Amino acid sequence: MSNSARARLFPTAVYRLFFPGTVPASTAPEPPIPASPFRRSAAAHRSDAWTGVEDIGSPSPQQGKATTGGRTFAFAEIPVAPAAKTSACPLLRHDDASRAGTGGGPPGKDRLMTLHNNIQSLVELVSQRAADQPGSLLYRFLSTGDIADPADEMTFADLDRDARAIGTWLQSRAAAGERIVLLYPPGLDFIRAVFGCAFGQAIAVPAFPPDPAQLTRTLPRLRAIVADCSARYVFTTSDIKKLAGLLIHDAPELGTVEWVATDELDRRLADDWHSPRIHRDDTAMLQYTSGSTGTPKGVVLTHGNFLHNSEQIRQGFGHDSSTIGVGWLPLYHDMGLSGYVIQPLYYGGSTVLMSPLAFLEQPARWLQAISHFRATTSGGPNFAYDLCARKITDQERTGLDLSCWRVAFNGSEPIRAATLDRFSETFAPHGFKPAAFHPCYGLAEATLYVTGVREGEGAAVHQADASALRQGRFTESSPGDGDSRVLVSCGRPRLNQEVVVVDPDSARQRAAGEVGEIWVRGGSVAHGYWLRPDATARTFGARLADDGERPFLRTGDLGVLVEGELYVVGRLKDLMIVNGLNHYPEDIEHTVAACHPAIRAGCSAVFSVNDPRGGQELPVAVAEIDPAKTTDAGEVIEAVRHAVAREHRVALHGVALVRPRTVAKTTSGKIQRHAVRQAWLADELDLVNEWRRMPSRMLSQRTGPEASDGADEAGPQDAESELLALVLEAIGQLVDFSPAESPGPETRLNALGLDSLNAAALARTLEQRTGFRVPVETTAGDPSLGELAHQLLVLSQAAAVAEPVTSSEHIDLAAVADPIMRLPFTARLGGFAQLISDTGFDAHYRREITSPIGREVTVLDPYTLTEKKMLMFGSNSYLSLADHPQVADRVRGALDSGAVGLGGAPLLSGFTRWHRELEQRLAKLKGTEDALLFSSGYSTNLGVVSACCRPGSFVLVDEYMHASFLDGLKMARVHHAAFRHNDVEHLAQLLNRHAPEQSDIFIGIEGLYSMDGDVAPVDDITDLADRFDATVILDEAHATGVLGPTGRGAVERFSREGRVPIITGTLSKAFAGLGGFACGSKELIQYLRLMSRSNMFSTAMPPTLVAQALGALDVLESEPGLLRRLRDNIRQAQESFHRVGIRTEGDPESPIIPIRTPPTMDIRAASRKMHDAGIFVNTVEYPAVPPNQQRFRVSMMASHTASDIERMTNCFADAWSTLGKEEDAWTGNSVNRIPLSS
Repeated sequence: MSNSARARLFPTAVYRLFFPGTVPASTAPEPPIPASPFRRSAAAHRSDAWTGVEDIGSPSPQQGKATTGGRTFAFAEIPVAPAAKTSACPLLRHDDASRAGTGGGPPGKDRLMTLHNNIQSLVELVSQRAADQPGSLLYRFLSTGDIADPADEMTFADLDRDARAIGTWLQSRAAAGERIVLLYPPGLDFIRAVFGCAFGQAIAVPAFPPDPAQLTRTLPRLRAIVADCSARYVFTTSDIKKLAGLLIHDAPELGTVEWVATDELDRRLADDWHSPRIHRDDTAMLQYTSGSTGTPKGVVLTHGNFLHNSEQIRQGFGHDSSTIGVGWLPLYHDMGLSGYVIQPLYYGGSTVLMSPLAFLEQPARWLQAISHFRATTSGGPNFAYDLCARKITDQERTGLDLSCWRVAFNGSEPIRAATLDRFSETFAPHGFKPAAFHPCYGLAEATLYVTGVREGEGAAVHQADASALRQGRFTESSPGDGDSRVLVSCGRPRLNQEVVVVDPDSARQRAAGEVGEIWVRGGSVAHGYWLRPDATARTFGARLADDGERPFLRTGDLGVLVEGELYVVGRLKDLMIVNGLNHYPEDIEHTVAACHPAIRAGCSAVFSVNDPRGGQELPVAVAEIDPAKTTDAGEVIEAVRHAVAREHRVALHGVALVRPRTVAKTTSGKIQRHAVRQAWLADELDLVNEWRRMPSRMLSQRTGPEASDGADEAGPQDAESELLALVLEAIGQLVDFSPAESPGPETRLNALGLDSLNAAALARTLEQRTGFRVPVETTAGDPSLGELAHQLLVLSQAAAVAEPVTSSEHIDLAAVADPIMRLPFTARLGGFAQLISDTGFDAHYRREITSPIGREVTVLDPYTLTEKKMLMFGSNSYLSLADHPQVADRVRGALDSGAVGLGGAPLLSGFTRWHRELEQRLAKLKGTEDALLFSSGYSTNLGVVSACCRPGSFVLVDEYMHASFLDGLKMARVHHAAFRHNDVEHLAQLLNRHAPEQSDIFIGIEGLYSMDGDVAPVDDITDLADRFDATVILDEAHATGVLGPTGRGAVERFSREGRVPIITGTLSKAFAGLGGFACGSKELIQYLRLMSRSNMFSTAMPPTLVAQALGALDVLESEPGLLRRLRDNIRQAQESFHRVGIRTEGDPESPIIPIRTPPTMDIRAASRKMHDAGIFVNTVEYPAVPPNQQRFRVSMMASHTASDIERMTNCFADAWSTLGKEEDAWTGNSVNRIPLSS
């Protein structure tokens, strides 16, 4: 049965039942980061700072006894000396003896110590709690993850009764010592089964349910676990039991195991339970590690292990009966099981649980639960904090109160100081205290917890010399050192737990500051691997060469002791952690060897390299190839990539095919992965062929002939093809992908490298883009892109029935306008009329203003047809001259003279003394000999360019040049070449290449670019033009009035008066009027009067507009404070945007502040939100820019007040948080802009 067939057999809910849940991890080093107020200094965290930590112990610093309830317990202690007196080979143990009985802990902790010393098993723990606090709430499971939705609750008495019922069932079958595989979805049924096994003296074996749509990949692990532990029963729910036939079909041996639905057992069985005699050393559970798929190992955990580790956690976190926890981790995982199931039972408090899927789908649910339920303890792996800092929106953060969060533990994977800083900075305004961070270290072989910092101390960091670490020693580095790593302390052990750092080859203890393997000894260390004596001896039987005491656990992790604390620096094993999942290289190497006959068996190496962008691990495969067995190396590479993606859900970062006998091996024939990795990094492999992944964030924006074949003829065929493009676009935002790979409808998500984390994120991204509900199960199960697009179509149709589409909804012009343009003219007009109606174009763009243009305007609201006051941030009246009294007086003077219009072209009857005065003053403004007026800025460029350039001229223009300039070239039938925006070096290259062959060279640039708010390097370009005898045409449309010390433009800013041969501009921006001008030598102006068609054949500017421009010049010269106020406002706006987390670009003097919207944001919806809030701001949409480069263009004015600016930026922040904020809202990349008129 195919995966897709399986997926069609099961309802959506099945995916939630089978969701496996994973805990992402990464061990890549991170770059140096500056000191942060959100971290404590490691130097301040010495061993003598631990005074007052409450722990179990005796008054003697060497050994003692504690007598409780008539029973005596003896233990020995070795106190930890201050850092300065640490021995050369430190033994890291917790100095609890001198701190016992201080009485400084919270109420109830002495009682917890008594409980710990008295009870022998988890069964006694449950029974004791049920007797002491039967009706108290213990667990609350949020069914959807949302705090407002229904929850499943369990008290201490409920757990006791349910566990006894399951235990009775097991006792009736004499199942003591039998292994019971627990196969449950997230929820309380799993918890009932865990303790039910303990009450029946059976051994619980937690496992995650295989994905029914991915049985080839997920079923082998379950089969291996069932076979390894010789399971007698599978405990599950009635829903999953119904699907057992599917699993048995592919794994017949599972049919020999009895499947039991524990939710169908009669609770009255609890009355027949009889209390067994259980000891601390009795096995309670087999915790199978996330190791090699073929050979998972079951860690043997006893009742004593769980009790000892629970007391360690309780001491480290400061838990007591008032503690409230919140957790989302998989409960079958060691951190979820010990941290969120057993720990609250142990300290007698309560915890709130949700599915891992609920968290991954909406990370805000975690923090909302903490805030709502006033949780004091919660945590997870480092990736969870990073995900919250990056993905939780401003709106989702609204109302959060994290001041209750006392312990934010971070473990299970390397801890990133940068993540802690980012999380603290993001959530400090919501009450989060950085001191709550509790970095810790642990592993399943030690039950869970090994070391941790002291409660309330926060995270301690050291910046270490990376080169020294690679050589096996710790050396402090300076913050500015390039080759350094920031290490986060994982603290110390507790409760007699011992940690040493050892040379893994000689078994000799390392001195403080020397890197070695971390070894652990104590009551939490497991009893070994189930029925694997050799593996147990290797891992659990390590002994120091100079110490014959009890054996240690070898963790396989590398660490260093600094100032008495443990810092984890890497792994000794070859284990890779990719996208949060553990992968063993040998498993992937086996897949590589089997995927193509040309790959030589046993000659492949798989390893990971560090992603410099995010510190994650990127997997690479190197394989020897037999050239005689293939002539197409590219085919082999594709086979490797797709096989690894299919079998392991791993997207390879690189595949290298090398010649036979070149993969490094030991003398015994083992692959030397480290050596191969070094050769790959150094480009020293003997390559036959190679492929490396290149980042691409927009899969659907592929270029090249193959991307456009047939596009002109076909276009979007139907809604499903449009949805397919949308899916590709959304995937491109989540994973890196090479555009050359050209995914099609048959390509599956696995092949694109999407793991469960990205699958959940993809569902949410699609939901944001489509506007209808997209359940996360839609993207689960590895559908093909075509299947996913079809499912989206079904969902959209369902949504349309539920909520009919209204004309105000946003329609993607890019998808609709292009096919309309291919229609015949009459049909095209009808299509556009419908498009304008559907998109609300008139309402969005043609808002009727009923007042003068100032900082505040009155608008006839197109949505309500009532007048509305709005703050104007969409006018080019940068100097606020549109309603300036002095300008108005000039216009009235012209009217009083009776000079209303002219009725003639400038060359004939359209020239007056006012025109002559304005031309002279404009020439003076730009530092030229003369000037010529045009009827508009557009007609200026059209007339100047078409008159000056001729067929045969060589014209180079900035790629962002105004459309009016390009239209002038078209009018003159002149071809041009574009140089990269503001890239003088690229311009020089083009000139060097082509100038020797040309005699008539022009360079077109703008002083201030209207779309991006940046300034051209006019000085460098004019110098370059002089070298090549080229003529510069400088468009000063937006620069006039705002750039330079007195607002004379870019020529003044760069001191280029008289150096620019041709300057054009407009009177419609800072001067707030109408008209255009060209400035230059007398010869140029005389030439343009006769040769510029747009000047010759247009009626001259009416005297009233000429007077308006003269008035604007008067104000510019007489009120220099206007320009200063404008620049102050620009600076305040930039700072305010930065403060609310919105990235901007543009020159510090530019009144144009572009705000590029996230790709997922509906810019029309955002614009409507700004409109409703009373902010008038313009959008730049397709076709002015490509669909993925849309933006707001904020225009600042001198008359804006500080409160105006604050109100405007706050409205943007609200829109961003509501409609989808992205980290890369502005990337700074070049925009391949479609020209539009100024």
